[in-house]
Amino acid sequence: MITGIYEVAKIMSMIDDDPGLYTRDEVKEILDKRVADGLMDEADIEDTLQLFNFRIEFCEDGQVITWMTADDIPEEEIKELIESGDVLDYKDGYAALEKSQWKEEDGIYSYDTKQEIEIGEEEQSPWEELTFDDEGLMNYGSGTMKLRKIS
Repeated sequence: MITGIYEVAKIMSMIDDDPGLYTRDEVKEILDKRVADGLMDEADIEDTLQLFNFRIEFCEDGQVITWMTADDIPEEEIKELIESGDVLDYKDGYAALEKSQWKEEDGIYSYDTKQEIEIGEEEQSPWEELTFDDEGLMNYGSGTMKLRKIS
C-alpha cells in the first residue's frame, strides 16, 4: 500500500551538463560552486532547494495532498491564505497547496497529474503510473522527483 507521507529525496537537476536525479546535498554543492564562480546569485540557491521542502501525502481515501513547509509564515497570514483559497489546509508547519487523487487497479498505482496532454491530436490520460526504484524510492512528477516514505 502506498498510503503515507513522502519527502523529496531527489530532484531532476543539471550537474556538470549531466541531467539526472540528485539529492539535496549534491544539488547544494554544485549550486555553491556556481555562486563561487559568479555564474548564479546566492538567492537562487534557496529557490532551487525549496523543492526539497515538499511532502506528498497519499491518503487512505484516495487523495494526494502536496504539502510545503510554512513554519516561517505567521499564523494570521496562514488563516488569510486559507480563506482566499491559496492554501487548502495547514498542519504541523506545512501548508496544503494542491490536492489530487490516486488509485490502484490490478496492483498498479497511479495518480492524477491534472495535466492535459495531447500527442498529435489525441488527448492523453492525466493518470501517471507510480513505480519504485531499487532503493525503494517512488518515481513521481513524470520522473522529475524521487520520494522517500517517512510515515
